[in-house]
Amino acid sequence: MDAALGTVKTIPINPIVTCKQCKGSGLKQNTKRTTCSRCGGSGTRIHMLSGGFQMASTCESCGGAGSQIPRGGECPRCDGEGVHHEKKTVTVHIPAGVSDGMRVRVAGEGDAPSPSGINSRGQSNGNHGDLFVHLRIQPHPSFRRQGANIYHTATIPMTTAALGGTIVVPTLEGSTQIKVPQGTTSGEGVTLTGQGIVNVEGRPGTRGDYRVDFKVNMPKTLGSYERNLLEQLATALNDTTARRTQDIPK
Repeated sequence: MDAALGTVKTIPINPIVTCKQCKGSGLKQNTKRTTCSRCGGSGTRIHMLSGGFQMASTCESCGGAGSQIPRGGECPRCDGEGVHHEKKTVTVHIPAGVSDGMRVRVAGEGDAPSPSGINSRGQSNGNHGDLFVHLRIQPHPSFRRQGANIYHTATIPMTTAALGGTIVVPTLEGSTQIKVPQGTTSGEGVTLTGQGIVNVEGRPGTRGDYRVDFKVNMPKTLGSYERNLLEQLATALNDTTARRTQDIPK
């Protein structure tokens, strides 16, 4: 029902966030970064290859930043990383009509960017990534689903099937009455157009259909009165194959 009508979920996550104490710089208060002694502040190192060729690679000491945190100058909250994991909860709006296997994107609730890029104020550059919530839809006890269409099996008495009548069936919004045509057999049914699930992958604003299939409930045991009535009916309909246990005149 949540998938059909839409809902709001609150879920726990453990993303990487920018350290609030050092604002992503990784530095202890009143400490400044120093030029990387390994690459001289360039952020890259040059390697000489055989034949006189040169190859440049990112400096493994400073990670390409060109500067380093001096020993003992690391932020105590994040150990100089500039980021750390933080448990939190986020509110996720699930739109109506989603199906199993889909995913919902929550902008800005992913991990913080890597602090390898440091700006002039000693803060990391970039924005948080996004959170993707993968959906798994549980089956419903009364409805079956195929795309935007839903299906329901309504069990009706034998007498209602024979005489026709009106029954109440569940819907996505509550319940409704539908007519059972006279002479209905198991497997027949009615279709309620546009009362299915919102079609999120088709034309916007459209909904699937709701199909109600009838299953005729035949009594397993009969009392003498019920048997008498049915045998009279069999005689009136000239049913010569029905078994009789009572002598009923034509």
